[in-house]
Amino acid sequence: NLIGRRIDHGRFKLIDILGKGGYGVVYRALDTNSPATSPEYYAVKCLRKASAGPAQCSEVKLHVKLSSNPNILTIHRCFQDRNHIYLVMDLCTGGDLYRAVHGDKVPRAYHMDDAKTKTAILQSIDTVSACHDAGIFHRDIKLDNLVCDEGGLNIRLTDFGMSTRSTRMRVVGAGTHNYLAPECTEEQLGASYSTREADVWALGVLIFHLINGELPWDDASPNDPYFAKFLQNPDSLMRYNPMSRDAHEVLKKVFVGSVEERITLPKLRAEFEKLDTFY
Repeated sequence: NLIGRRIDHGRFKLIDILGKGGYGVVYRALDTNSPATSPEYYAVKCLRKASAGPAQCSEVKLHVKLSSNPNILTIHRCFQDRNHIYLVMDLCTGGDLYRAVHGDKVPRAYHMDDAKTKTAILQSIDTVSACHDAGIFHRDIKLDNLVCDEGGLNIRLTDFGMSTRSTRMRVVGAGTHNYLAPECTEEQLGASYSTREADVWALGVLIFHLINGELPWDDASPNDPYFAKFLQNPDSLMRYNPMSRDAHEVLKKVFVGSVEERITLPKLRAEFEKLDTFY
């Protein structure tokens, strides 16, 4: 716990914890160089050097490479001391999209609001497109890894701990299981999969979650009753959910088992751009 510590020659004071993950702790930090009448705050991710292996080093390099893109959470400074590596990033006051969808900090930001939902979906697609255009594949797309402002918009992607430049990877059981494509589930351990198409599937799950406030299934596996029902009847996704028929038809183009037939990001954006209602 580094709360109260000053870093970067005393410039940043760590105030409280914003979140914890497998690769570090994120703090809200005060820039002590900012005026007392209008203090400036940042998010500071702290990685312990003792546990900073190749994956963490790769995370830093890939995030820094993408940082100048407006769809990616900006890294302003990256420095280290004897024990830690620090990433100073923009502080997004709305928290992550999971909180926005479920009404933690932003009261149900998108619920039954077509205009805001459309903007959030297009911005979310743009964050993943920014990665792919740079030849980087995120591999952990989910509501928790996109952050927003207090209105639930100005959405940006973060947490590149699982990202890669490889277009194909072996299934090793990593990732958030609710968002994994069928070709990435534990039944496929050891098999090769396309990181690009896996990101598209995860983005589809994220969009479904954003619209409906819940996940479509626990696992994209025939052993999951909801996914098995979807395989038998794709229209089952409409049951008990407020999602419009048009939004449902677009998402069906994402949830295709054959990666060759799965919709591409540019086409997915174009399809959602045409929609006026999501509920």
